[in-house]
Amino acid sequence: MDPSDSESPPKSDLLAEIDRLRSLVKDLQNVCAEQTGQVKKNEEYYQLLFENAGLGIGFWSPDGELLSTNRIAKEHLGWDDESIHLGRSITDLFGAEQGRTYLARIQKIARSREVASFEDHLTLPGGARWFHSTYSAVVNPDGTVKGVEIVSQDITKHRQILEALRESEDKYRSLVENSNLGIALIGPGMKILAANRTLRKEFPRLDPARTDHCFEQFNSPPRTTTCKGCPVLQTLEDGRSHDGIVSIATDRGLRQCNCTSSPVVDEEGKVSSCIKTIEDVTDKLKIEKEMHEQEQMETVGCLAGGIAHDFNNILLAALGNLSLARMNIDSRSDAAEPLAEAEKALDRARGLTRQLLTFSSGGAPVKKIASLMEIIEETAGFVLHGSNVSYEIECADNLDFAEIDTGQISQVVTNLVINADQAMPTGGTVRLVVKNVTIDAQSALRLPPGRYIEMSVHDSGIGIPPKYEHRIFHPFFSTKKKGNGLGLTSCYSIVKKHGGHIRAESEPGKGSTFYVLLPASTKGPRDESAPPHRPFAGQGRILVMDDQESIRRLSRAMLEKLGYKAVMARNGTEAIDLWKEAAQVGEPFDAAILDLTVPGEMGGEKALKRLRAIDPHIKAVVSSGYSNDRVMADFEKSGFNARLEKPYRINELGRILHELLGGKQ
Repeated sequence: MDPSDSESPPKSDLLAEIDRLRSLVKDLQNVCAEQTGQVKKNEEYYQLLFENAGLGIGFWSPDGELLSTNRIAKEHLGWDDESIHLGRSITDLFGAEQGRTYLARIQKIARSREVASFEDHLTLPGGARWFHSTYSAVVNPDGTVKGVEIVSQDITKHRQILEALRESEDKYRSLVENSNLGIALIGPGMKILAANRTLRKEFPRLDPARTDHCFEQFNSPPRTTTCKGCPVLQTLEDGRSHDGIVSIATDRGLRQCNCTSSPVVDEEGKVSSCIKTIEDVTDKLKIEKEMHEQEQMETVGCLAGGIAHDFNNILLAALGNLSLARMNIDSRSDAAEPLAEAEKALDRARGLTRQLLTFSSGGAPVKKIASLMEIIEETAGFVLHGSNVSYEIECADNLDFAEIDTGQISQVVTNLVINADQAMPTGGTVRLVVKNVTIDAQSALRLPPGRYIEMSVHDSGIGIPPKYEHRIFHPFFSTKKKGNGLGLTSCYSIVKKHGGHIRAESEPGKGSTFYVLLPASTKGPRDESAPPHRPFAGQGRILVMDDQESIRRLSRAMLEKLGYKAVMARNGTEAIDLWKEAAQVGEPFDAAILDLTVPGEMGGEKALKRLRAIDPHIKAVVSSGYSNDRVMADFEKSGFNARLEKPYRINELGRILHELLGGKQ
């Protein structure tokens, strides 16, 4: 037997081993193939995630070269082909200035291996965009830094929303800060949490940082408890809005304010605080009060005007007949003095009716350009003559002229000086100050903007009790034993009808000051020197129209005494017929005196229009007991040549006819 045969394995065993090895290799190949396929699937999966992550991802070397980037990042940056950008430096891709900023971040992250976030504003082909980027280092298994990954999110819409919210917040903050209303946020316990500029300006001591209580800040002296009926307190208690007028102490004194409160509700629906608004309505309430008082005076004025008109007709009969009687008796007669005293009494009664008419409806002043200073100088000295009260006048340089009814404004000065004189029974000094002022559109006064003349009358007398201050301009109100309560009322009405304003300030025991504002005029006064005296007698035919028989009889007597021939008419229709008839028979009238108001019949204004159609050259005089009627105030505008106020004396009638007819003899 060969020895080698005993040491070698059988051939069949060797083949079996080879087959087993082949099987193992095949199995190993299958496993490797499976693992390779899985790895490939994983790579495809992660690549898919990388490409469609919804975030822009870029991988950069520590030196700032682009190693890889996903689809979202390319879309963000507007890159079409990644191969064009791979391997390029960040400064090359984003520009030197911006690229250096990004490179510095990459290098810092590569060194520190920290994670950091930044917000960047990029100008790209599609427009300006905002990105939020997170930088993180990618570390190899051996601990070396492979690169830096930058994950970016487009936050442009988010920034736009934030910017819109910020703009909205700024807008509403500006509205709150610049509101004319005082606005505060009041928290629990009535603590002031915030206040706008208007409120801080009105209350300089207010400091929300100290969490002051509102009842400490808005009252003087400061309260230690909440105010009864406080709108804020009610809102915090019941969660509803409230409002009310409350008195609030400010650096400008006690002011009347309209306070409103609205609840601020938290997420749980509970009232956490409230918004308080404060509107100063002091001036508004004064204006409303003034308007109410003016309405009252207009109501009384309508009544006063009617009474004065009827009273003037009665006075005309009395005063006119007295003036006739005095002409017919010797001045040395025993009856002369009583008649003179009676005439003076009727003059005082006429003055009373004029005061009534001053604040009656329709009392327009007869204006002309005049110096207010001259009126004050003439009036003050006359009123205080013989009084223990002296006066001082302080006048500004270049004082403007005013377009005024000198008689009415003289009455205003007279009443105010008399008022000051009576307020100082033990003596003193009335100080009158006159100056130019300008009223702007922001003024609380209800006056058109422009230049005005301000006259103030100061006294150091007893003052006006606060409870009477709101009534001093009311008709027939007076705290004095003497007086009819029409003085200040007349002042009020006259000033208002001149387009001005009057107000009073007073402190009991220290005196009062009355302020009068009258519109200034840019024009100068006309030369109105008095013409030389001429006799009032004359001749001619005069037509008189009046509904009162007593006045017709008196007018006839006066005219015949003056040398005229008078014809009487009861109304406008009769006057027109008489005028036509006189012209037809060749005995025309030289002038007509027409009563303005004839109840139930044609009055003087309408009659004159008809008469002028017949005779365009008619000379007409309007006469009325409503001396302040619009026609009486501006008679020429209504076509009349002159006016004759009732009641009148014979010499007034004669003077007007003399001037109208040119002294016809």
